[in-house]
Amino acid sequence: MLNKIHRLTKGVEFQDILRNGSKAYGMMVVIRYKKHDENKIGFIVSTKVAKNATDRNRIKRLLREVVRREFLEKMKGYWVVMVAKKDIVDKDYAQIKHDLQISFKKRGLI
Repeated sequence: MLNKIHRLTKGVEFQDILRNGSKAYGMMVVIRYKKHDENKIGFIVSTKVAKNATDRNRIKRLLREVVRREFLEKMKGYWVVMVAKKDIVDKDYAQIKHDLQISFKKRGLI
């Protein structure tokens, strides 16, 4: 679980990043990001990606855990919103980690 200080919680924060942030595309996620003083991350998994709430929650838990373990300490001060794509549904931790690593390095987030 991400600490509260590392979570985007307000709708205004999400809207600001989605409207004004830069984009990075991965195979499983679209990463919207904006330079900021601190690292904060939010996740969006729509019903178009997974119909069942349990599947959407599983995807969000996997994304949170990958980010917490692998990327949070390496990030250089960004607010990030990760929007899941349909391809993420049956993927495991290692596959998601690999995709995020490529996307983060491509854009210089880590």
